[in-house]
Amino acid sequence: MSRFDVSRGSSSRQRSNVSQVCDACRQSKRACNGQSPSCERRLRPSESWSHLIPPYDTSIPGEPTSGMPADARKRDGLEAPQATTGILLVAPSSHAQETFPPTLLQLVDEFLPWAEEFGFFLNKELFRCSFNPSNGPVVQYSRALIAAACLWGAHLSDAGDLACHEATYLAETLQQLATALGQDHPLCVVHTIQTEVLLSTYFFRKGRPLEGQVHAGAAGALAMGARLHKATRVSGGAATAPSADIADHINAFWEVYGLTACWSSHFGYTSCIGADNISQIETPWPGQISIPDAPQTLLQFPSAVLAKTHSNTASLRGLRAQAVFLYETSVILARQYRPGLPNRDSEAFFAAFRAHNNLLEAFRSILALPGYPPHGSQVARILLLIHTLVHVAVIKLNEVFLEHESTSWARYVASAEAVVNLYVSMPMANLVHFNPIFASLWSVVADALITASHRARSVRPFSSKLRSAHSGPPREEEDVAVGLLV
Repeated sequence: MSRFDVSRGSSSRQRSNVSQVCDACRQSKRACNGQSPSCERRLRPSESWSHLIPPYDTSIPGEPTSGMPADARKRDGLEAPQATTGILLVAPSSHAQETFPPTLLQLVDEFLPWAEEFGFFLNKELFRCSFNPSNGPVVQYSRALIAAACLWGAHLSDAGDLACHEATYLAETLQQLATALGQDHPLCVVHTIQTEVLLSTYFFRKGRPLEGQVHAGAAGALAMGARLHKATRVSGGAATAPSADIADHINAFWEVYGLTACWSSHFGYTSCIGADNISQIETPWPGQISIPDAPQTLLQFPSAVLAKTHSNTASLRGLRAQAVFLYETSVILARQYRPGLPNRDSEAFFAAFRAHNNLLEAFRSILALPGYPPHGSQVARILLLIHTLVHVAVIKLNEVFLEHESTSWARYVASAEAVVNLYVSMPMANLVHFNPIFASLWSVVADALITASHRARSVRPFSSKLRSAHSGPPREEEDVAVGLLV
């Protein structure tokens, strides 16, 4: 039998299948399955949107709601009213006429209290006001960004009727992100960077590091391509853009810098905008947009701290960015050490090693402790991250000399102990949610505690003999290691 033969009784089905082939696929002689860009059966963006997002009612005003099956509308609470307006995610120009279903607003409200913890650098108040266009002119946000906010809201929600939409909003965020840069909007790049940051942090939190790295890298590439590392401050009112936009650009750059630097340090590679490119970074610290004499670059920051001229006028975002720089520099510097370095290289390395240890100590001395109260939970979480970054930076820098330098060992163990004491002194249950980078930092602390434990066990059996044999005081590292475990 020929491979083109069909079984009996299938002629009508064959004719039916042929009749369903669109003109474009018939002319190009390919399968008409809706996958080709020119296939007439391919879903239009508006159709794919209405099928993917159950909470959204995308009906056109004055027309019946028929974009979704009746059972889906009933399931998601969209059965009534029938004639509601569409939402923002159709086109930025129509934003002022849009209204939003209650489910979407609930998801956004679930996310915003924790937004900064997971990388949201835009103005939260303006973002929330954009869902109430009746209040006046509002900023127009991209489809992808709103979907990402809803994704986080569903992820953080304890309510089952909201949490069940997490997978749906993840699919929608990824779909909308693919075309986000094609929008005719002055802030589409910043909004896309924000979406990439939220997605990256989401994937890291979900234990999907490869996807987290992909989106972190995309955010870094966009930030550098948009020259956000060259963002200018407001000086004498002669700014090339509104100060609010400049603030968004500054916050965007440092948020991306922190994201890429922390995770690249964790995985063992150098960030695309990290310490290797510090000479190119001219963006002021967050919160210093109107301070003309504040340090502008990472190159100026160490000398200002060591000379005690660092005014510490940076916001919490700024302090966090500075702590990230110190952490990344420690990791990169420690990687450069190799036993048997030539004398010239060895001298240069140890000079940098000592200087960076001094810088870490000087910076740590100017930080406020993350007390709770009087600080609110959001401030406490940020300060907790800043302190943890600095202590872990000390651990990473000194771990390469544990066997040879008693001072490095003392710093190493004392920093691990400081992190433990810091967390023990705070009511952690009140802080609820944490940036996933905490997991990376705590893995370093845990390794330090294990190392200290092993050395303490090896020291303890011989400590009495050593102390009786030598009239001098006990070795510093013995006391520190044993004291940590008491």
